[in-house]
Amino acid sequence: MKLLRFVYACLSMIVACLMTPCSYNKLSGLQQIGISTIPYATAYGNGHKIAVTNSFFTDTIYVVYSSGDQTYCVTGILCSGYIPQWSSPINFSKTTGNAFSPAISLDTANVLHAVWRDTRDGQKEIYHTFLQDTTWSTPTNVSQTTGNSVMPSLDADGFGRLHLVYADSTSGNWEIYYQCYQNGSWNNPINISSDSGKSFYPSIGVYNDSVFICWEDNTLGNYEIFQRVYHDTIWSDIINISNSSFDSRHPSLSSPSSWDQGFSVIWKDSSSDGYSINVIGCNGGTVGDRTAIAEYPVISNVSTTWSYLAWEEGGYLFARTYYFMHGGWPLPDTIGFGGFPNVAGDNYVWTEDAGGSYNIIYAEAGYPIGVSGQPATPRKEPITVHVRPNPFKDKIHVSINVGKGQLLVFDVYDLTGRKIKAGSISLNRNEFEWDGRNDAGFNLPGGVYYIKVNTGVEQQIIKAIKIN
Repeated sequence: MKLLRFVYACLSMIVACLMTPCSYNKLSGLQQIGISTIPYATAYGNGHKIAVTNSFFTDTIYVVYSSGDQTYCVTGILCSGYIPQWSSPINFSKTTGNAFSPAISLDTANVLHAVWRDTRDGQKEIYHTFLQDTTWSTPTNVSQTTGNSVMPSLDADGFGRLHLVYADSTSGNWEIYYQCYQNGSWNNPINISSDSGKSFYPSIGVYNDSVFICWEDNTLGNYEIFQRVYHDTIWSDIINISNSSFDSRHPSLSSPSSWDQGFSVIWKDSSSDGYSINVIGCNGGTVGDRTAIAEYPVISNVSTTWSYLAWEEGGYLFARTYYFMHGGWPLPDTIGFGGFPNVAGDNYVWTEDAGGSYNIIYAEAGYPIGVSGQPATPRKEPITVHVRPNPFKDKIHVSINVGKGQLLVFDVYDLTGRKIKAGSISLNRNEFEWDGRNDAGFNLPGGVYYIKVNTGVEQQIIKAIKIN
């Protein structure tokens, strides 16, 4: 049976390669943003590798990865749905040992913080640094335990605090440790798992002032996914959230952005007839049985409207996008070759095997709006849309590179995907204005809106922010 399953998995991968080559281009803005010497440069999915500022004027995107014995950060500025140029990689670990498995998060002041596993002190410890202006601070040893500390996962809350979890062997077996960073200093490590089994692969997510932590644990004989919540200075009981008789591994929590209204936990489950990927929480569900072993699933939510997930399977990368108007999760797309995907918002990054070297690949999924697909006949020159000012108060100007006199259809959606303004216009000056009102003429409250511009053969979606 195992041999037949292996043969079937191999055949399935060959068929996927032959029949779905165009699905690699499902994501937009596909770019190589770095090169690594190791095949697991973006490992692991429990620690967030992407951070997005989501500021009023532009989105700054940070990506971290490992190469050789160091960790690196690259930065890109998102303009009209595309990043024209990425910065050169910056080495922020600067270690004499071996640095690996970085994780990042932005605090309330949009200061970027990074943690990683480092051996400069002779054993594996968790180090921390932050980016102030254009300079990284001197790395500091956060864990300082007598055992080995590995697999850090980092997230920030809305009160200026950082929350860190990692696996640690100080007690004799692997346990999950937690630390909080506030007012420029870290508190002492706290063992939050305290069981007889191996607690490993922790992931953290913060929603409002609640800290959610998940990890895998084999105390019950097989690996299960456990969760614990820290809220209002009180730790909840430890809860088994997988409850499977088969191994459940590699949990990952979505990394909330400023407008998220919830997050999910995702993991792989080796069920009796295949491998499935389970999602609970915001936009939950199950990705059906897989023909090959699904590894390192990751997920990110944008409110309860969109969810983006990815996983590695037999050397390929798969992705699915949830959109509430589509009624759930569609079939997965093959998005690339390689492994160790990460996702934040609609931004993806992974490690691609380039035959001797390993490329760091970035791509953007975009925000699907409406129930129809993209028009089938693209222009030779893709349309570009610019909005100004952004954020806006009274009105926003939209300019587009199409011919004058062309009929243009534009729709405005709120953050839930509900269409609140519809219109068409014959362009006289390659631009038009939206006054921030809905179809009924009411002035809309401040918040995030999406303007969809359709020329009849192509469409673009632009994020606009209205302030009161």
